[in-house]
Amino acid sequence: MNAQAVVVERTYPRPIMAAFHAMWSVGGALAATVGAALLGAGVPTEVSMSTCGVLVVIISLATARFLLEPDHQQADNEGEPAGKAATGGKLVWLLGLLAFALMLGEGVAADWAALHSKDLLGTSASTAAFAFGSFSAAMTVGRFATDRVAAIIGPVAIVRYGSALATVGLTVVTVSQWVPLSLAGWMLFGLGLSGGVPQLFTAAGNLDTRSAGTLMARVVGLGYVGILAGPALVGGLTHWVPLNVAFVLPIVLCALAAVFAYVMPGTKHAADALEQSESGREER
Repeated sequence: MNAQAVVVERTYPRPIMAAFHAMWSVGGALAATVGAALLGAGVPTEVSMSTCGVLVVIISLATARFLLEPDHQQADNEGEPAGKAATGGKLVWLLGLLAFALMLGEGVAADWAALHSKDLLGTSASTAAFAFGSFSAAMTVGRFATDRVAAIIGPVAIVRYGSALATVGLTVVTVSQWVPLSLAGWMLFGLGLSGGVPQLFTAAGNLDTRSAGTLMARVVGLGYVGILAGPALVGGLTHWVPLNVAFVLPIVLCALAAVFAYVMPGTKHAADALEQSESGREER
């Protein structure tokens, strides 16, 4: 999905990566809803999962012909030596570390948000589910809005200010003893994290058009290490400190992501959007 989004985005006059991630979030929520409904209706898991697998294969085969090939890309750096450009140098690993920091926060929210609400705030199981629900909903809404904002302020600002907002949001969760305020904190956390990762993936894919898939795989891979390791690291910390104190780990990482967002390369989309807007006003 990410590799294809980069190819499509190059043919677009504005960023579009975050919309792909937003639809991925919608698909996950829809799948969970349908799955729960089927289980409630007594449909065996084997039947529902098999049906889902068949549908995925059919849809994939039907839509594969619409995918763009890598040769649709414009290799701006075609004449450059393959060495540093093709590997991305140190920059691709820095982007990967930023993705690790932000996606670790996603993993922590997915595994610990409900438990934090239930165990530390004393909510019921049904109310506790709203903790991750509010995070997920805010992230999805944020991703639908990110592309338009990124076209104006650029990807560096999206990562910087989004990470700062995520830092504030999870800090609110950590110190709050009031359930509504805690839920608001989870929403801020999700909104803050919503735009950063898509911008990092786009940046990785544009480091070198000839090896976009390889470079993106490194950044995506480090990001998923974070999303998988985050819950385990926080769980390990809870052996020595309370859960809300263990949340200091993702808070610090989000703050560091805000500080080091400047390592990201810029994009032409913001300048292009402003130029088109100004030319449109002149024509009118």
